[in-house]
Amino acid sequence: MGIMKWLQCILPSPRAAFLCLVGILSWAGTGPVVATPSIRSPQPSFDFGEADNRRTIEHTFVLHNEGTSTLEISRVRSSCGCTLGDLSAASIPPGETATLTARVNLRGRSGPQRHVITLETNDPEQSRYQLRLAGTAVAELDVRPARVFFGNITPSKTNIQTVELISRTPGSMEIESIESDSEYFRAHAEPHDDGRTHQIHIEALNLPPGRHHATIRVSTTSRARPVVDIPVIAEMAGALSFAPGKLVLRLLASEETVTRYVVVRAGQVRSFELLGVEPPDPSIEVHVTRMAPDGYRIQLSNITPHADLNGKSIRVLTDAEDMREIDIPIEIVR
Repeated sequence: MGIMKWLQCILPSPRAAFLCLVGILSWAGTGPVVATPSIRSPQPSFDFGEADNRRTIEHTFVLHNEGTSTLEISRVRSSCGCTLGDLSAASIPPGETATLTARVNLRGRSGPQRHVITLETNDPEQSRYQLRLAGTAVAELDVRPARVFFGNITPSKTNIQTVELISRTPGSMEIESIESDSEYFRAHAEPHDDGRTHQIHIEALNLPPGRHHATIRVSTTSRARPVVDIPVIAEMAGALSFAPGKLVLRLLASEETVTRYVVVRAGQVRSFELLGVEPPDPSIEVHVTRMAPDGYRIQLSNITPHADLNGKSIRVLTDAEDMREIDIPIEIVR
């Protein structure tokens, strides 16, 4: 006897038999409900808008478990340069919350910023859950360039570099004073018509041979940066120029040897002869190659960087009237 005929025997009508069959089949095809976790943040994306690029942005994300079993966060990673604070809980029971704090240092950054944090979870639907921070880093007072490098200069020409100060806050900005901590550099300001941009012209004056460092300090009416320090570097050519100015060697545990090079070129003299090279250790091998048209390359081989070399120097002998001897100091670092 078929199931329908059997049901007709015990139920009062065919309709009742049909409904009963549907219920039996539905019950037979339904398994037990599986409990699962479900991660959600009410604010998975945070826009910090425009922010001064000297600030550090901090935001705390709230994480909810809207599932029916414990949410496990096994890993939190960031490929965006964010600094992540502690996750308040790696295991979140159903209906509970946890927090994660993220920090973004905007120093040195400019323009649009987009940062992504990925949470690896046991949520079957969202095993990699992403949180986002976005905004724009701006300088309330922009300094372009932030430092000045004159490079190799000669006394026969005027040497001037220009830095622009641009205020991005409403209203005008004034330059109150400009100071130089070196007698070899001076600077003056030239305002633009917009009242928010100033050019700082920096001039090198009567530099003796060698490398020179200075700081140009600019006092402004900007609330963001009332004082702007501009580092300045200039290299005045002497009779000869040479590089490097110092031989820095790393102290090695073994007796391993290294090879280094020194280049000497004509500066204010048109030509010169290299007469000799005196290393501080006789085991150092010296090989000199002429570089057309106005220089020499010195190869120093078989150097053992031991502590006894620290403070000594490579001595280069020339026939240049003002630079008959060049001492290149040696520094041993650990």
